[in-house]
Amino acid sequence: MKRKKNHKFSASEDVVCSDSKIWMKQIQAEIQHIRHANAIIIKKNSSASSELLDLTPAMEKRRIAALLSSLENLDEQRKQHADAWITLNIFSDSYAPMQCGGHVLTAAAIWILDKLTACNTPLEKIVPLLPEKETLLPETLLELDFWDSQYDKELIAKVEYVLTCRNQDIAPLENNGIGGVRGITSSLAAERKDIADVPSRKNFETLLSLLPQQVKEEAARRFENCYQVWTNRFFSGIICLQEQYLEKIEELDRIHRETQEIHDKLEEKEKNMTAFMKSSGNLQKKNVTLMHVVQPKEENASLSPLFHSAVSSFLLNSKDGLYWETNNLFLRFSELSRQHDKAEKEFQEIMKKREQFMAILTHYGYFTEKFVKENFPEELHESLLKPLPITDPYEMCFALLYLVETGSEIPWLYGSCIGTMAQVTASLPWGLSDYCEQEDPYWKESLPVSTKIPDFPDWYARNYIQKGQDEYYTKSLAQIVYETTGCLMPRNLHRYDAELKNLGKYGIRQNKAVAVLYCMLTLGYSRRQILSDNLQKFIPAEKEQNQEHLPVEETKNWNTQKAELEKEIQQLRSALYQAEKSVENAKKKLEQQKAEAEAEHRELADLREIVFNQEVMDCSKNETETAIDNKIYPYTVQKNTVIFGGHETWMKSIKPLLKGNIKFIAKEVKVDVSLIRYADVIWIQTNAISHASYYVVVTKARKLGKPIRYFTNASATKCVEQIVENDRKR
Repeated sequence: MKRKKNHKFSASEDVVCSDSKIWMKQIQAEIQHIRHANAIIIKKNSSASSELLDLTPAMEKRRIAALLSSLENLDEQRKQHADAWITLNIFSDSYAPMQCGGHVLTAAAIWILDKLTACNTPLEKIVPLLPEKETLLPETLLELDFWDSQYDKELIAKVEYVLTCRNQDIAPLENNGIGGVRGITSSLAAERKDIADVPSRKNFETLLSLLPQQVKEEAARRFENCYQVWTNRFFSGIICLQEQYLEKIEELDRIHRETQEIHDKLEEKEKNMTAFMKSSGNLQKKNVTLMHVVQPKEENASLSPLFHSAVSSFLLNSKDGLYWETNNLFLRFSELSRQHDKAEKEFQEIMKKREQFMAILTHYGYFTEKFVKENFPEELHESLLKPLPITDPYEMCFALLYLVETGSEIPWLYGSCIGTMAQVTASLPWGLSDYCEQEDPYWKESLPVSTKIPDFPDWYARNYIQKGQDEYYTKSLAQIVYETTGCLMPRNLHRYDAELKNLGKYGIRQNKAVAVLYCMLTLGYSRRQILSDNLQKFIPAEKEQNQEHLPVEETKNWNTQKAELEKEIQQLRSALYQAEKSVENAKKKLEQQKAEAEAEHRELADLREIVFNQEVMDCSKNETETAIDNKIYPYTVQKNTVIFGGHETWMKSIKPLLKGNIKFIAKEVKVDVSLIRYADVIWIQTNAISHASYYVVVTKARKLGKPIRYFTNASATKCVEQIVENDRKR
């Protein structure tokens, strides 16, 4: 859901009011607006859903209560900006895109396993709480492509299943509006009806009870600290923008007051001159149209029409010394007109800056240094650029869920909490880019050799950026490792630090010592990875009743049979190991073939792009746009269609010709994988799309089995004809 365009600040006399009734009135107005906008979207697009708003009666009531409570707790200065705070937290996305695209509950599941392992929690306490069969796991839980050095992916998915489906035995899981279920907030949680003596709930609560209470509370406290830093960042910026807004309004008011004074003086002079000429008998018949005094325009209009009023027409043709006085007034009026145009332009820039501020802060959670320096005074740079104290993004994901379960207000303040979580999810290994197996250096015959190794780096500090890239894509070492290998680094990077002294005894120091320590770290975790396949033995079996003691002779026979069976089991395990090894080798060969096939496809795509670009150059010389058939256009697209790329002028030409289930993604916008997942067909305009975006779209579309079509012409009309022809095919 997009935020309202041209949303202006309230007048200064309105924003200072802290009456809860006025707050409630604005909240209801915002909710009514967002419902109306969503109804229009649903009317145009049948696949859209109101569930994405998270405004069921129970959730709406809970969100309003949380928002009113937060408003009451604001200090007096911040209460003056209550309207911006209300807009932020009502006119916001739901948790669904972040839950699905950011895999928040996957990160929470990993953190839970980390803490249970650190506490040496016996597996027999964990395994009975997890689903026994892999078939129970929804496909979405296994969607993210990664390998963890500590836990089997299926084990993580089973823990995530317990988190996601914790209320499924109380009531059917709620639809989140994009093909999934609500896993963070829900109507049940809003009404606190999610506490019940049912299996799914008991499994969830028992799992959380295995974690030390202090650990859970510390996680929640650190999340609240991050949230407070984010909130301070928001109010620092919005207060500054409000001051700029009021200054510009005051300047415009001053200009209009002085303009009105000049107008009144000229009108008074006209009346006096008319009376004088009438009394002297020299008044000539005037044109009635010219004698009509033009009234001042409204606040933001141009001031130039006053030059053509009856006042100016009369006085500029006057004689006797009035001309010079009148001319000076009009010169001042001309200067005021220039000041007005400049102030009006600056006013619009402030409104645009505010829209950018709100959008960036809620979608990214933070600002780039360039944006801050260009738009805010130097004294605010430190507060706006201060990073959130995210020491462990996995912990923050768990804390969000824990705060929902403990009844905190923060998760129900959607705009500010989702804005905080935007920076949290961006800090996860998969937060900025996806892993592609075909590009994994594992399949390359020779790997590049690097002799430079950093000393104990902070793996989760986002300090690294490629030359020429946007600051939003500043990455951490953990993200670079994930992007290249698809693997997650261990969270505890200091398990073997104590061995550094021992390595020094062997003469292994500095870079070599660091390399050996990280080998110990990674291999140590990998060797001890907990596999979900080996957990069956911890599931409690039914106790045999009335068990009788066996005679001594039968016991001896049983011991002999047991030894024979154990020997046979050992042989079978050895055979199974060899079989698994063969399967793994075959799998590697298959993946290598897939990688080669992918490379061939990519070469073909490159050739298509070259041919296409040549066609565009040739066609642009001779072809002209064909006429539009108004009987067909605008055409309503039936298939869920997503178009990637295209110049701005091309998009402006093609958008009016199409409506329905279609989305246009500009060339500079980051590719949203969820758009590809739910599309029926993908279209690519290759003459205006970055290579990085192009390969992401193609790779994901092929992985998800989505058909890809290429525009074969730069003409918007011919591109529309391609879409219509393809859309009519069944």
